Amino acid sequence: MRMLLIHGDFRYRTRERVRIRVVEEATKGWEEFKNVLVVFTCVERQDEGRPNIASRTASEIAVVADRVKAGRIALYPYAHLSDSLARAASALSIIKGVGEELERMGYKVTRSPFGFYKEFILHCYGHPLAESFRAL
Repeated sequence: MRMLLIHGDFRYRTRERVRIRVVEEATKGWEEFKNVLVVFTCVERQDEGRPNIASRTASEIAVVADRVKAGRIALYPYAHLSDSLARAASALSIIKGVGEELERMGYKVTRSPFGFYKEFILHCYGHPLAESFRAL
């Protein structure tokens, strides 16, 4: 699991469907968030057989969210962080599990739809903890 975490303001909208079988429903129009920890998330092939990967990932995200005092967490599937991708169904299941675990921990969570190309605008706050990377 690889994650690029950025604290800031974030807007995105779906553009077109990726050519894979596993896609989620997508809304049209822009989604916008202030004071959000955007987690660009890439599930790797090795994560498919790792028990507790979703809860371990959620715990890592929670540490960063608490440090930056983010009001919300946005999980954004981002395959560009690895060249060893998990199967789409596995990746979606793990990302959903991360979101559910974060919600159980009391965080407000948004997930951008899996299986779409998206357009986004990101304003990073630029403080010392505003950008980080994690590989689990």
